[in-house]
Amino acid sequence: MIRALGSLLLLVLVTSCTKPSEPTRESSEPTSKSPSPSSTSSSHTAPTSRVDEPPIVLDDATVHALALSPDGEKAVRTLAATKTFGGWAVGAAGSPTPGVAALRVIWKEKNAGKALALVLEKGTLEGRLMALAGLYDVDTATFQRELARFDAVKGDVHVLTSGCDPSGDAVPVAKVVKRDGAVVLDGPTDTLSKWSERHPKQPIEFDIAGGGYTSVMRPR
Repeated sequence: MIRALGSLLLLVLVTSCTKPSEPTRESSEPTSKSPSPSSTSSSHTAPTSRVDEPPIVLDDATVHALALSPDGEKAVRTLAATKTFGGWAVGAAGSPTPGVAALRVIWKEKNAGKALALVLEKGTLEGRLMALAGLYDVDTATFQRELARFDAVKGDVHVLTSGCDPSGDAVPVAKVVKRDGAVVLDGPTDTLSKWSERHPKQPIEFDIAGGGYTSVMRPR
């Protein structure tokens, strides 16, 4: 009997990881009422054009000049080289991707704005978009200025949201940057939970412009 129950439990765990879950937010935040970007862009295939590109290598002197902690310097290099956007709770363990983990480390640095500006200039497209999302909380003026530039970028990026399926989807950059009907937070102190309370009947869609992606990638 015990062996049979153990086998059943294992089957349930495996089955639960066959489909992506709804986006993970702060523990007090509501469950998404609309499909995540991973489910709304199924007509796209995962991009492969940048997979074989040379890795991003930042100049040591440039990174040291940011006056970051050793962990902060490592995080800048990781974020600059990431080839996926997002992924705040992926896999069976619900762990953040290296890119999200790096962004959370950078956010805690005294010179976070300068660090994100460097990634915005030197990183992969996915890394630059994540740095842009990070600037929403750190430097509003730079965020607004750069937002218009990225809004015109063509092509797709590999987007991860949350769930057991780590594969993600290719999503047009324009929809990652700005999506019709997306959450529009009131600023860095606003959260998805508060927004949902103000808009109880509105589906939750994420983009960078409204701060939705920023909110779910913030440090826990």
